[in-house]
Amino acid sequence: MMLTIKNNSSMILVLLLGALWYGWVFTQYSPDTSIRSDGTIKYKKIVDWTEYRDFYYHYQYRELDPERRGISSILSGSAPHRATYKGHEVITYPEFFTILGAVWQSVTSPHWLFLVPVFLGMLELAGFVFLARNIIGLTHTMSFLGGAILLFGTPQFLFNLQLQEVVLASSLTLWSISLLSLSRNRRSSLLAMVAGLLLAMAFFNRQEVIFAGFICCVAILIVSELDDDFGFELNLGRIWKRHGLVLTYGLTFLGGFVLYLVYNQVYFGAPLGVRYYAVLDAGSGFAHRWHIFSSLIFGSFDSRAPVLGLLAQLPLLVLLPILYFYVRTELRGPIRWIVPSSMVGTLLICLASPNDSWGGTWGPRFTMVVHGILIVSLVAVLEKAWFRFRRNRSRILLLGAGVVLLIGTLAVTVIGWKLEKFTISYVEELQNDIHQLHGAPILAVSDIYYYAGLTILDSPMLEVKGGKTMASDVDYFLNRAKIMDAGDFVVFHSDFFSEKEKSKYSMFESILEKKGFVLKPISETSPGHVRFLKLQASPNANVSRAL
Repeated sequence: MMLTIKNNSSMILVLLLGALWYGWVFTQYSPDTSIRSDGTIKYKKIVDWTEYRDFYYHYQYRELDPERRGISSILSGSAPHRATYKGHEVITYPEFFTILGAVWQSVTSPHWLFLVPVFLGMLELAGFVFLARNIIGLTHTMSFLGGAILLFGTPQFLFNLQLQEVVLASSLTLWSISLLSLSRNRRSSLLAMVAGLLLAMAFFNRQEVIFAGFICCVAILIVSELDDDFGFELNLGRIWKRHGLVLTYGLTFLGGFVLYLVYNQVYFGAPLGVRYYAVLDAGSGFAHRWHIFSSLIFGSFDSRAPVLGLLAQLPLLVLLPILYFYVRTELRGPIRWIVPSSMVGTLLICLASPNDSWGGTWGPRFTMVVHGILIVSLVAVLEKAWFRFRRNRSRILLLGAGVVLLIGTLAVTVIGWKLEKFTISYVEELQNDIHQLHGAPILAVSDIYYYAGLTILDSPMLEVKGGKTMASDVDYFLNRAKIMDAGDFVVFHSDFFSEKEKSKYSMFESILEKKGFVLKPISETSPGHVRFLKLQASPNANVSRAL
C-alpha cells in the first residue's frame, strides 16, 4: 500500500491541490456561479435537448413575447451563439457536450452542474500527470511542477468555471496520447482504438484537436522510420507490421471525423459543425491570416479588442524551443514525438484558427487544447537540460530564467483571476437577486441573460433595445404582461452600465415617466452594484390611456 502511494505521489498531490483549489473557490462563491456567460448559453441548449430532444433553439419566453422583441442581444446580435441552418435556429455549441450535460442533469439537480467543471478539471490534471509520470517517466518533482503550472498558470480553470467544453477536449487529448503510447508498449490494438476514439470525442468538442492528433501520428511515423536502419520503403505489409497500432489509432479517429462530417451535413447542412461557420472571420488574404496567427501566438494589443497570445499567457513556453534544440538528440521514448508534435500542432492551430478570439483578452481558446501537451513537453526538456548542464553556471542560468518566466506566468494568472473574481462577484449578486424576484418578469436595457445562468428559468428576461422603437417596444411589453397576467415588471439597473447603456436607461426611464410609471426599490434584493426596481403606476397617472 505504501509503495503504491509512493509510486503515485505526484498524481495524489496534484489532484489534492486541484481539489483544495476548487473547494476554496466554491466556499467563496455560490456553486451556481459556475454557470454563467457562455455557460448560460450551453445550459439553455441542455434544457432544450432535455425538453424537446433536438438541438434546435427554442425561445423560452415566447408566450410572453411572441414577437421576440425582447430576445437577448447575445442571442440576436453579432455574437456567434445562435445561427440559422436549414431553416432552424441553432445554439452553436457542441452537441456532444450538450448530451453529457443533459445526462448529468437527468440524474441530479441543475444546481449540481457545477460538479461537471470540477470533474473535467480533475480529469485533465490526472491525464497530465499520468502522461508525465507513467508514460514519459518524469520525476515526481517535475510531474508535480507541470501539474501545478497547468492548474495555476493557464486559463484552464477559469474557462472551466464557465462550463467550457475546451477543458473536456484537452482532457481527452491528454488521455488519448497516453493510451496511444501504452498501446505501442503493450502491442495492443484495442488500446490504440480506444485512444483514437478518445481523440475523436475530443474533436467533437473542439475541432482544432485534429491538428494535434494528426501531427502526433506523423511524428511517430517519422521517428520510427529514423530509427530503422533500412530507411523508408513503400511496402504496405511492412508499414502495417511496423506501424499498425498508429494506423489503427489514426483510422479510428478518421472514422469519427467522417461520422462528424456526415452528421453535421445531414442535420444542419454544415459539415464542419455550426460553431465553425458561426465564428469564421469574414476576412481573407495573407495580412489577415498573419494577424490571426500573430495574435494567438504573441497577442494583439489593440485597446479596442486586446488579445493575450499564447506566449504572453505562458511566458515559460519561450524556453521550450530553445531547450529542445539543445537536448533533442538525448530524448528517448514517447517524448521524442510528443515535443515536436506539441510545437508543430500549436503552429498549425494558430494558422487554421477561424478568428483571433475577437478580444478574448486572457486566454484565447484555440490553443488551450494543447496547453497540457506543451507544458508536459516543457517540463520534460527542462528535466533533461538540468541533467545535461553539468556546470553550475549553466544550471544557475537555467534556474534563473525558469524562475523569472514562472513568476511572469503566475503574475498573468493573478491578473486574470482578479478579473474573474470581479465577474464572479457580479454574477453572484445578480443571480441571488433574481432568486428573490419570485418569477417576476424583468425588463433590462443591457443583456442580463448572459450572466443569469440557472436563473434563466426563474424569471422572464426581456431586453429593451435602444433606438426609435423603444417606446413602442415598452408599450408592447406592458400590454403583453397585462394580457398574460404576468404581474408587474421589474426593471434592472447596474452601476457597471457602459456609457451606451446609461444613455439607453435614461431614455427608458423618460419613456416610463411619460407613461405614468414610477420605479420602487425592492427590499428583498441586496443593496449592491446590481438593483432591481419594481415598475408601478403613479397614483396620479392614467396608465390605461398611456397604453
